[in-house]
Amino acid sequence: MEVISSDKNSPEKQQDLIIQAQELDAQVDPQKLHGVPCRSKKEHDYVTTMISHPKNLKEEEHKKRMPMALEEHINRMEMAKEEHMKRMEMAKNEHMKHMEMAEEEHKIKLEIHQEKLKCAKIEREILELKKACDM
Repeated sequence: MEVISSDKNSPEKQQDLIIQAQELDAQVDPQKLHGVPCRSKKEHDYVTTMISHPKNLKEEEHKKRMPMALEEHINRMEMAKEEHMKRMEMAKNEHMKHMEMAEEEHKIKLEIHQEKLKCAKIEREILELKKACDM
């Protein structure tokens, strides 16, 4: 067993450490360490695999966090949907207010226009009567 004295984080160094750990594991009975029972074979193999393969560790972490992230995403989407519905309701109410105001304004303008028409009609009748009297 030879230890390479290079950078701790180099791939070669990590590979050597993995090989050393595997050699030591082969020498030690996983059921007993100094006569004391330790992890089960299944747990030992799991830990060894996780140490040997960081990708597996990342996948396990991902599997643990994925349901929480999915639930959080669903909650955020529901909150966004509720917020959207509130905003849409507010916009609808605001639009209805504007429409009612516009309708009232239109009615007032229509009444004014009708009054002007009545006034014009009366003025025309007065002018016709004046013409008739002057003749």
